[in-house]
Amino acid sequence: MATPYKPGVEQTPAEKIEYLKFLEERVAWISWREPIRMNDMRNHKGLGCRICIAKFGIVGENIKFLPSSLEAHNQHLREYHHLVVA
Repeated sequence: MATPYKPGVEQTPAEKIEYLKFLEERVAWISWREPIRMNDMRNHKGLGCRICIAKFGIVGENIKFLPSSLEAHNQHLREYHHLVVA
């Protein structure tokens, strides 16, 4: 089964949820909805979205733009990935 993500093509909310299901089935040992703590050499810190990192990767200079609180990360999951989170 090929990944339902198509680079450069905006996904509908249903396609984003389908992509998350794909990740959760293929790599079940990763907590996809949980953030990953990241920092760089300049001590910029943030919480990375595992789903976005799987799709787009991450460059060190992007870390300073990551959310720094769990509430902001959960808001990202609700708004961008259309997931229901506490």
